[in-house]
Amino acid sequence: MGNSTLVKRGTEILVVLIVAVSGIALISGNTRYAGATANLMSSALLCEYNNIKSMSSGNNRFKSVDISLNNDITYINSEADTGNISGITENQSYPQVTEPTVSLSIKEETFMVNAADSLTEGKEAGARQEPDLASEKDQADISGEPVYKYITDTLNVRKGPSVDTEKLATVSKGDRVQSFDVEGEYIRIKTSDKIEGYVLDAYVSESPPPVYKYISADKLNIRKGPSVETEKLGTLEKGNRVQSFDVEGEYIKIKTSGNIEGYVLAQYVVDSLPPVYKYINADKLNVRKGPSAETEKLATLTMGNRVQFIEKQGDWALVITSSGIQGYCLAKYVVSENVSISRSSANLAYNDDKAAAVIEYAKQFLGVPYVYGGSTPKGFDCSGFTQYVYAKFNIKVPRSAKEYAGVGIKVDRTNIKPGDILLFDRYNDYTLGHVGIYIGGNQFIHASSSKGKVVIGNLSRYGGNILGIRRVIK
Repeated sequence: MGNSTLVKRGTEILVVLIVAVSGIALISGNTRYAGATANLMSSALLCEYNNIKSMSSGNNRFKSVDISLNNDITYINSEADTGNISGITENQSYPQVTEPTVSLSIKEETFMVNAADSLTEGKEAGARQEPDLASEKDQADISGEPVYKYITDTLNVRKGPSVDTEKLATVSKGDRVQSFDVEGEYIRIKTSDKIEGYVLDAYVSESPPPVYKYISADKLNIRKGPSVETEKLGTLEKGNRVQSFDVEGEYIKIKTSGNIEGYVLAQYVVDSLPPVYKYINADKLNVRKGPSAETEKLATLTMGNRVQFIEKQGDWALVITSSGIQGYCLAKYVVSENVSISRSSANLAYNDDKAAAVIEYAKQFLGVPYVYGGSTPKGFDCSGFTQYVYAKFNIKVPRSAKEYAGVGIKVDRTNIKPGDILLFDRYNDYTLGHVGIYIGGNQFIHASSSKGKVVIGNLSRYGGNILGIRRVIK
């Protein structure tokens, strides 16, 4: 067989291979393999041509050859990756093909194509998995950490997203709840008590709302830290409103209306505004419907009358009288101490020696257990302790705390002396329910139910309101 015949036959065989493999790839639907295989076969054609050329290197007509393949070569155009293959090129001459500097065998080309396809398949698999992975991530967000929000007002928890459904519970301002989906005007929540229901979404916030409370002690020191040993920053009075934060031991962190941040004793910080009582310091004082002398007169008060003080408006004070009338009177005649009592109690008889003996005797019972109804050194309640101490000195006082309002002689706070009996409420309701003995230095001794024994307390730190002071030592 001549050299020209050999070249022609080799070319025909390679062209048939290219067309056959490309057709199989197209039938299988994998156009990527079709393109890759066609390119492979084209490279193989060049390689085989070079081999044949080398075999016939002695013939000068093969040293510079223009390849003209009539109706024999199938070219794969740029549309092969989209599944379109160009037809057979007819009667088309192609420029001289430059011999590649590096030739690969068919086996090496096949390996490279297979490796490339494997990587491609890996990318496709990864792409197919991405929606699943995203779905798993979304699921983690849903089932992961719970979302908590805060209640900004007192709300009813309903069984469904409607005011017409059953009420399950009530949540208060500042309560933290776990939140779920919103349905119309309602949001589904779970309370700290594990109650699930719906509340109005407008009153559920991302951050906790400010919580305001009130001072129940007559005077309360603000400290720099949660200890009596820290610096004193200021003083609060009964009824002052403060923003409250965390409790640390016996103290609570607060912020005053003057933006002073510090710590006060938590037992004197209450949720509701305690009543503030003051006294009339005028022989006669009119109560008006409005803060003006031109408004209707509602009542007339006299010297020493006690009123509940609400607030001051200019020169006027809004008060509630003992008969329940709410109105305005001139603020300068509304004072903290009952002046009429001060005048009469200033010259009361008092026995210093007997008072000292009473206090010394009372201190012997420090630590005795608190026992409700108890009136012996085996166990005391408040009135039982007070009665037992004074009985030692032949002074008769009532057995029940509620009966102490009329015992002895009434004195005011400015004239209090050791041995005087202090009258308190128990639940910040201004109902007499507790008694103790004043020992001087702003301290008193009493049988404390909260402490569980006889203790010495500080008047400025005690949570009960002082309702009165009675003197029985003469």
